[in-house]
Amino acid sequence: MNKRKILSLVVILSMPLFMVAQESQSKFHFGLKASPAFSWLRVDAEGLEKDGGRLGLSYGLMTEFAISKNYSFSTGLEIAYRGGKYSTSDMNGKIAVLQKLQYVEIPIGLKLKTNEIGYITYFGHFGALPGVLVRARYDVDYESELSGSDANDIGNQSYFYAINAHLNVGAGIEYNIGGSTSLTAGIYYNNGLMDVYKGPKDSDISAQLRTDAIVLNLGIFF
Repeated sequence: MNKRKILSLVVILSMPLFMVAQESQSKFHFGLKASPAFSWLRVDAEGLEKDGGRLGLSYGLMTEFAISKNYSFSTGLEIAYRGGKYSTSDMNGKIAVLQKLQYVEIPIGLKLKTNEIGYITYFGHFGALPGVLVRARYDVDYESELSGSDANDIGNQSYFYAINAHLNVGAGIEYNIGGSTSLTAGIYYNNGLMDVYKGPKDSDISAQLRTDAIVLNLGIFF
């Protein structure tokens, strides 16, 4: 068999694979994202009060699998920084704590898209955001030196449950810059569904902390 026949046979046999790849490419999108976020703690405990939030930057990978032209299943993998401030008081004054939590999270959701208008597609998103705790640190600020000395970056991961989950809802736009490549921007609300605080083993304090956040999601799909 000469080279021309071999080449023709290779092309013919490759056509189905090429068509599958093209179809798969249209159904699957992969991208990178960075997400500035403002997070806070919902505090449910006698003697503790919410006292502010924490700015952080999440980042990671995102993928989409098209179910139809206007619906996609979305997931990915990201590193998320959460936490917030709470305070309590003793006879000497206020004690403020900044709790810093780091999670590996896997977003799971349904993305609903409009048809492309110009180069822009609008979308809404609804899903869940489960995560695993990988780091917990805190800073403590005493209003009075009689209550104690300020301290920074103290580890307390044993005080928190390993698993967390959020309701994740948002909306945004995608801007096509050519072919399958598009820029995306969206605003999301993460509503904490689980109590993350289990406290020290020798503590009798009954406290519940849930992590909420407002997230600006910026990314690029390839």
